[in-house]
Order: sequence, then structure tokens, then C-alpha cells
Amino acid sequence: MADVPAPATVGQPHGAVRAYAAELLALARRLDPAAGWYAVFAEHDPDGLRECLSGREMPPWDVVASLLEDLGRLQGPGAARGAEERLRTLHGAAVAAYDAYAGGAPVLRDRLAAVTGELDEAVAGLRALGAEGGAGGDGGAGAERAWARDRLRRAEARRAELRARLAAQEAEAVERRPAAEAAGRTAQPGRAADPPGQGPPGGQGPPPGLLPAAGRTAPPEHGADEGPSAVRDQHSPAPAPPRRRARTGGSRFAGAPAGEAESAEPAAIVPPGAPSPDLAPRGDVAGVGEGTGRAAQDVEPGAELTPRGARFAGAVQPSEAPGDPHAGRETAEDREAAADAAARLARLRRAGAGGEAHALLCEAARWPPPRFAVLVGELQRRGPNPDAGILLWEAAALPAGAFAAAAGALSAAGRAEDCARMLRQGVSRPPRQIAETAFALHRAGRDQEARELLTAVVRARTPEGAAQVAGAGPAVLVRLLLEAALALSEEQCRRVADELRARGVPGVPKAP
Repeated sequence: MADVPAPATVGQPHGAVRAYAAELLALARRLDPAAGWYAVFAEHDPDGLRECLSGREMPPWDVVASLLEDLGRLQGPGAARGAEERLRTLHGAAVAAYDAYAGGAPVLRDRLAAVTGELDEAVAGLRALGAEGGAGGDGGAGAERAWARDRLRRAEARRAELRARLAAQEAEAVERRPAAEAAGRTAQPGRAADPPGQGPPGGQGPPPGLLPAAGRTAPPEHGADEGPSAVRDQHSPAPAPPRRRARTGGSRFAGAPAGEAESAEPAAIVPPGAPSPDLAPRGDVAGVGEGTGRAAQDVEPGAELTPRGARFAGAVQPSEAPGDPHAGRETAEDREAAADAAARLARLRRAGAGGEAHALLCEAARWPPPRFAVLVGELQRRGPNPDAGILLWEAAALPAGAFAAAAGALSAAGRAEDCARMLRQGVSRPPRQIAETAFALHRAGRDQEARELLTAVVRARTPEGAAQVAGAGPAVLVRLLLEAALALSEEQCRRVADELRARGVPGVPKAP
């Protein structure tokens, strides 16, 4: 078994981080360091692995899931599920504690920008390999393509997870602001507030360049709910600030942007001679789970959703109900705007202005939904390029109502595959936001799309995580969730129904 150090306790910001590191260490000690994913991580980034297991830094969730996969092979699915549950229990609090300690939203925005750049590079790299080798090629070319797919999936999922963590930090900042203003009015004379991003009293802030883990990719899916492949419903662990170390580790291991001294192309985390594990279903993000901090709290079963506020900005309007034959139809202006945007994107890409191109895609994701759907089709019509996928990613990060509206527009435009892909990416949201999206789709008469989203939830999360979603609006969501689970298997439906009953969620049929 692995011989790894005990967790460090000096300089860690919060007991939640220490507890998570100790559980991760316990997992590592049950593994064979000379085999499986553990051996791959140790070979490609031994320093990063050592710091993760000593408690100074914590890996993105794809690394944790891979270690759980190793445990499942060594000791069986039951052992992996038990370790997964213990890690999941500690995970959200550790992420929230670290993000607040390491600088909060500004740091997360920097990391999000870095991971977005990695995603663009990964898409371009995979496209280049496909153009060079096609579908065939020798074993070496096939391995390179597997590595490229692995890199793409990890970058996609890490970006989605960073968005969720950033949303959680921003939400908490809004909630704290009134209390902070009140405290400022009654503060003692001469007492200044702590600077933003400062560590807790008596502690030291993170050293320059330290950033939280960029995210995680869900583990491979080998079955409905077997072993570590079921670990898909949590945000990646967030590292405790190290006492030293200017670099941030291999970007594919620790999820951090590479430092100046690091190679621009760190080795992919793929077992030698083996294809890349399928870390997410067919190129989409398998879920990051239950949320971070306050966003991760269980929803009270009786707390019905009422679409309102900014989160439903841009929601599907009643005029888009199925009975309106003209609802959501594209116009000549939509087609003209889409063609113009696609041409501008092509010019920006040729000029190497990737940042401006990305800004344009972010803006286009917030277009009226029919025009957005036309642009997706126009970008795909113009041939292989990363822009259509990036546009779908940006739309998947919209507020719940606008996200639902975009999905509805794609479906109405006959782009069912794009709609399903974008909805699957939505499982990275906290449970209540997923519930809001499903509820908005239902109100627009799009139960099929709501079930598509909830099916992804059942695949990506445990029954507990799925039940959290339905608990936000049981009158509507219980039925849709059980239908989604049944579409996967009767066993999945039974597990979800049992969990809903255990939580006291109303509307669940009695057990046979």
C-alpha cells in the first residue's frame, strides 16, 4: 500500500480542509502506488501529488475519482462507494472554506480565464489531430487523440465547476454585504476592516500565484451506479494554501495555470499504452455536484419554486408555449445577425484575437434565444471550429430561466443534439438552480427537455443529489425526475424514489 505522509496542519485555513485532506490520505493509503491511476499521477506530477496528500493542496475531482476507481479495482465497488460518500460529505465545506480564504471571487475569475484558455487550446489540438490522422492511424496517433480528448473533457468540466464555485462566492458576498455595512456603522474608532482576500485573523494569506484547483472532471461511467464511476456530484476539492511553492503544479493534475517555468504542454494523465478514460458522457460535462457552501444546502421539501427575479431573466415566455405556431421562430434579422457574427469570429480567429472572439461569444450567448439558436447552426455549418461548443458552454452558464430559454430555442430549431448537450452541461449547477431550469422548461411546455436535464442529473449524481433537485418543486419535479430515472433503469428509479420518500418529499408513489 502507499507510503504517504500525514496531513500537514500548519497554515491550513479551516478545519474543513484538514478533515478533507485526512480522508483523502486515508484513501491513498489503501492503494497500490505502483499501479493504476495513482502510479500515473505519481509519475507525471510527484510534487503535486505529495502536496495534495499532505494537505497543502487538494486535487481536482477528476483525480479523486480516478483514485476511487483504483480502490474499486483493488477492494471492490462497495469500498469505493464508502470512500466516495465520506469524501463527498466533507468536500463542499472544504471548497467553500478554501475559496473564501484564498481570495474569493477575484481569484476564481482569474482561474476561470486560465481554464477557458486551456479549453480553447484543447479544442484546437483535438481538431488538429483529427485533421492530420482522420479516424484511422497507428497506435501512437490513436493514443495522442485519446490524450487530447482527455484534456478537453477535463478542461470542460473544470471550467463548469469554477463557474459554480464563483457563483457561490458571489452569492455569499451579496448576502454578507448588508451585515458588513451595518458592522461598519458601529465599528470601533480606529479599527480598519481587513483587506479583501486576507486570511483569517492570526493566519497568513496564500503566497503569490497560489490559486484554487481549477475544477474536476467526473469519473468514467461504467454502469448505472457501480463503484467510483458514480462519483460525479461534487465540486473539485479546493487546496489549502501551501507554505511554500511558487508554481501551481501540472495544470492537468492540480488544475492550475502553468507557471512560466513549466512546460506549455504538460503530460496528459493517461495510463501508458491505454486509451484515455471516458471522463464524461460523450464530450459533455458530467456533473459537478451538489454545490458549494450555501448553494449546496438541501432544499426544504415544501419550498416550491416560483420563477421570479434575475435568475429567470430571459426565461421562456408564455408566448412560446406549444400552442403558439409562431413562437420562437427565427427571422431574417436573426439570420443576418448570425451570419455577421460568424464572419466576425472567423476574422478574429485568423488574426489571433482569441480574447475578442471569446468576448463576442459571451455576448452572443445572451442574445434572444431564437437568434442564439441560429448562430449555433451557422457556426456548425461553417465547418469544424471550437466556437459552437464554446457558445453552448457560455449559454449553459446563464441564469436558470435564460438557460432554459436557450435550450428551448435549440429544440424548436430542430437542434435536439445541441440542446441535449447543453442541458447535460447544466448538471454542474447547484440543485436549486437545476430545479429552476427544469421548472422553467416545464412551464414552457418542454417536459421532454426537462426530462433530458433530469436524466443527466440521475446519471451524474447519487440518489441523494437527485432528490435535492426534486425537493425544490415536488409538485412538478417528482414526476419528471422519476420518469427520467425510469428511462435509465428500473433500479435507478427505485433508488431515487426511495430517497425521495426518506426525505419526506410529497408526491412520490408508494413502494410496491
